[in-house]
Amino acid sequence: MTEKNAMEELAKASFYVTDAVKGLVGEWKIEDTDWTVESSRRLYTEMAENLQLLKEAGFKDRPSIAERAPFTHNIRCGCFYKRFPDGPRWITLRVAERFGFDAKFEVHTKMPWSD
Repeated sequence: MTEKNAMEELAKASFYVTDAVKGLVGEWKIEDTDWTVESSRRLYTEMAENLQLLKEAGFKDRPSIAERAPFTHNIRCGCFYKRFPDGPRWITLRVAERFGFDAKFEVHTKMPWSD
């Protein structure tokens, strides 16, 4: 792995909800394959805290956009929107619980799941 690739991977790994609140583009995950009651409770709490931070920062829920997501009934999707001075930010959330817990948040500059 080159030094540039290593730095890119480090930047991806350190991206979190606080960066999304600032309007930065990137992604972060909350995941676990433990399947214990304690880990499930912790993961759902962490996801709820992330969603609360987005709401407090002014992101609005866009369920009609989330309905366009091309996923199966095993995956739940969400979409959130906020306008920044340099343009809009869209956040998608995909939650899969079939083989553990995997919640992936992605920040986009264009409306997701559109033509």
